[in-house]
Amino acid sequence: MSRISKILVFTILLLLTSPLRAIDAEEAPKLAYILIGIYGGKYVNEKSLHMVLNYLRDSMIRIGNITWRIKVHIIKETDILLKQDTGLLYDVIILPDGDLSKYASSLTTLRSEIVNVLKHGGGFIGIGAGAYIVTKDILYPGAKELKYTGWSLIDARTYAVTYTGNITLRLTKYGNIIFNKTTSIFNKTSGYVFESKVALPLAIVNSASNASGNVYLVIGYPAALAYENATCRAVLIGFVDISREELLQSIAYVSGIINASYLRFVSMFNRFLNVLCNVSFAIPPSSLEKIKNCLNEALSNANSDIHYSLYLLYYAKDIFREDYLQWLSYREKIYLIKHVASISLIIIGIMSSFLALYIYVFKRKYLKGGTLKDSQNYYVQ
Repeated sequence: MSRISKILVFTILLLLTSPLRAIDAEEAPKLAYILIGIYGGKYVNEKSLHMVLNYLRDSMIRIGNITWRIKVHIIKETDILLKQDTGLLYDVIILPDGDLSKYASSLTTLRSEIVNVLKHGGGFIGIGAGAYIVTKDILYPGAKELKYTGWSLIDARTYAVTYTGNITLRLTKYGNIIFNKTTSIFNKTSGYVFESKVALPLAIVNSASNASGNVYLVIGYPAALAYENATCRAVLIGFVDISREELLQSIAYVSGIINASYLRFVSMFNRFLNVLCNVSFAIPPSSLEKIKNCLNEALSNANSDIHYSLYLLYYAKDIFREDYLQWLSYREKIYLIKHVASISLIIIGIMSSFLALYIYVFKRKYLKGGTLKDSQNYYVQ
């Protein structure tokens, strides 16, 4: 068979099989990533942190033929200072239970980090103290003054309550999206509930058996909230004994992949475009072309298949993140080299000063001693 005949046959086969391959491509499972930053610094409750990490290890969320795989990065104070605006990296930030007083007084860098994530269209999940601190304030029953002032990221107020015994939670219709239990057992003598006019209650305290103290602040108040505005979603969970499924459902909600809407997608789309237009590094042309193609296809499918559009949007974000991480790695190396050089110069300067002082003192002592000795010898002679 001649070469031209072979090319012709190959072209015909390609034309015949291309529609089949297109169908297979649409039906094939698609993989996207949700990158989650979890605060794991010195003020976190280690038990709460390990619970979250164990739940998310090798976890994924599947909707239709799209699999959303969870990537986890632990955030510490040094990471934020080194990487500056790491809010560009994360789709969701989780703040586990921890030391509320330290959260309130010491974590200004972390607060800025969460603000950046929300500004770029990301989501937030707070558990225990991690939920209380993002509200406007934390009130104690009967107290005339606020015990703590919150970060005011969520338009809600936290109430501290006292009780001993079991608390029964009633899920709202909205809460059924996320939670799968109606009862939580608290073996503590204090806890927290929320009050908000704009946030949606997910789990309401229905009863408190064997309770004591200020029970009137418990019954009927939300123990978990869902907060949503035009730019972000957040889930605040007042209790710490959540299940793996509840955490994954919370992630799916705040990242926008469940209860997805066209308006929510457009908001996320526009915010990502804004990020692309204002980044402080040059995105490689090949990556920029891939991102552009993904975003064009995502926008054209948003009305017909919102989850496929979200998949494309997250895929574009993942391409961007790979380049951003490389740029950050380069900046970190430069940062470390500069600081090592600065420290080296300081050490050399200090050592030089000590050496100069030593030489000066030794020289002065030697010259003074030598002059007297020489003069005495001269006169004796």
